[in-house]
Amino acid sequence: MNDITVAEKKKYTYRPNKKNKLFMEYWLESTSETFANVYKSGLRAGFSPSYSKNLLNIAPKWLVTYID
Repeated sequence: MNDITVAEKKKYTYRPNKKNKLFMEYWLESTSETFANVYKSGLRAGFSPSYSKNLLNIAPKWLVTYID
């Protein structure tokens, strides 16, 4: 079993940078013109086309931590 203490969990707290924040806002905000569209939200936030296209496949730590 993977028992992580509260102190250990705090070490891995999600700390978004500007692009990460923008992406999450564009992707999850129902009033956004790119709502629920990972690719378009990624592009709009400033990520490259290839990174935006594969964002959910590569599952970067910042995204996984946010979703968790």
